[in-house]
Amino acid sequence: MDLGSHFRVQYVLLFSVLGVCFWLGRRRRWAFTYLTLAIINAIPISLYLLPLAEDLTDTGSLIRTMQVNVNTQHGNPERVMESIREESPDVVMLEEINDKWLKALSPLMKEYPYRLVEARDDNFGIGLLSRIPLTTTQIVYFGFAEVPSIIATSTSLTIVATHPLPPGGPEYSSYRNEQLKDIADKVRTIKGAVVLIGDLNVTPWSPHYRRFATISGLKNASEGRGIYPSWPSFSPLMMIPIDHFLHSIGVSVHSVRIGSHVGSDHFPVIVDFAIDE
Repeated sequence: MDLGSHFRVQYVLLFSVLGVCFWLGRRRRWAFTYLTLAIINAIPISLYLLPLAEDLTDTGSLIRTMQVNVNTQHGNPERVMESIREESPDVVMLEEINDKWLKALSPLMKEYPYRLVEARDDNFGIGLLSRIPLTTTQIVYFGFAEVPSIIATSTSLTIVATHPLPPGGPEYSSYRNEQLKDIADKVRTIKGAVVLIGDLNVTPWSPHYRRFATISGLKNASEGRGIYPSWPSFSPLMMIPIDHFLHSIGVSVHSVRIGSHVGSDHFPVIVDFAIDE
């Protein structure tokens, strides 16, 4: 049932079209039924579509992050590297990195002197590259799935990078949910500004995501700015937002956007933000 919660936008479009068709066909009862279903599904996504009234004038220097799930087996290292250089992010979060990818992206590593990479061959390698000086970096394991996450700190910011298992069945779903819960508990203990970046394998409309957001106290950068579907790139009509940037109080988001196609089944997600002074 949780899998069905991720396609709210598709439901709104489908039920709206059906409602209009039945209305034009003078079958008003069915028209009202489908239009009501469209409204019900539109309510959860309205938080992301209604514009925010924010004052972003009194913030520090802009920091750009770029999240790229590279697709271990079928991705294109040249296109990933080209996109990163074109966007010139200050912080890059890479997912599904193995030793082959690490070697292919080695020219890029020189441009990011502060980094931590845990290469793996099971689609859960992870890396954090930064031009911003990092005082600490560590690999941590949340939940029971034994997939790595990264916690890194600078003088004014804590970055959490993570990639839970996909909900491919009851067991993997429970691993994902437990990892999100553990991360939320950890984030609550961190003082100061926090950003969390990752392919969370869940959309904002899942009850498990909502529990995670409530416990952690983090806010999704997309709220009030729109919906940014990032996966699957090979099926535009079925794309959903599962790659996220969340932040604590003390962080002001200036923009969110989807990057160019890099040969992966995910599009990159690029966020410009500042730490409030």
